[in-house]
Amino acid sequence: MRPERNLPHMPTKENLSLELKRSVALNRRTHLLTLDLGADRAARCRPGQFFNIRVLDSSDPLLRRPISICDARPEDGEMDLLVRVVGKGTETLVGRRRGTAIDAVGPLGRWFEADPSRPALMIAGGVGVAPLYSLTRWLRRRARETDGEPRAIRFCYGARTAGEFVLLDEIGRAGADLILTTEDGTRGARCCVTAAAEALLDEGCQIFVCGPSPMMNATLRLLQDRGLRGQLSLENQMGCGVGACQGCVVPGREGHLRVCSDGPVVWSDALESVMAG
Repeated sequence: MRPERNLPHMPTKENLSLELKRSVALNRRTHLLTLDLGADRAARCRPGQFFNIRVLDSSDPLLRRPISICDARPEDGEMDLLVRVVGKGTETLVGRRRGTAIDAVGPLGRWFEADPSRPALMIAGGVGVAPLYSLTRWLRRRARETDGEPRAIRFCYGARTAGEFVLLDEIGRAGADLILTTEDGTRGARCCVTAAAEALLDEGCQIFVCGPSPMMNATLRLLQDRGLRGQLSLENQMGCGVGACQGCVVPGREGHLRVCSDGPVVWSDALESVMAG
């Protein structure tokens, strides 16, 4: 049987100039940017999609930066992006003043396929928390809209040290049960997040994963060994963001997959690896 890999995708995208409403430092290297997206556009965004952001007005760096949607709120027309500072471009982006126009293309990519009537397990590492927090909020909202009983959402979140965690209060308010791990043992269990999640895997829950490539690759192997399926939101360097340049490919079971257009959300049984190749 051919693996299911064609998740829903939005057929249109826009090149937008979005007003920066807030840039809040959550820790030394991570900021939450709030942009004025407009109610209609915010309502069309889905968890797992991303925007391709021009971080500087100059041509250095030339390429845009893909940033996952952390939250989209149609009620106030806002969108949040979680940005980790890793260089000149992202440092400039998070330091921009309120009211600055941000050049953005989106929403782009395939989103999570999720059922609010089923329990869910989120496995997050680093800024991979962003799309999974967005998905948690979406699942709760959809359950309320359909008058369904909200199902359990367990949120396994790993970091190197306690100071790297972000959005913990927000995840709790969204109704998820947090399970924390750190490499140095400063908060939660002293182990990798995949080890903590392994005990929670079962066939009855939906499984969603996002984080650094080594962590996701380990989770992919775990799912394959256990005969389980999950959805992984892949992280990779992207050029065009629409599948034209072939600069973000990863090995799939039926050939290479372009993270920007075949993903970023991909079923685990469509993947050979999450590592670029």
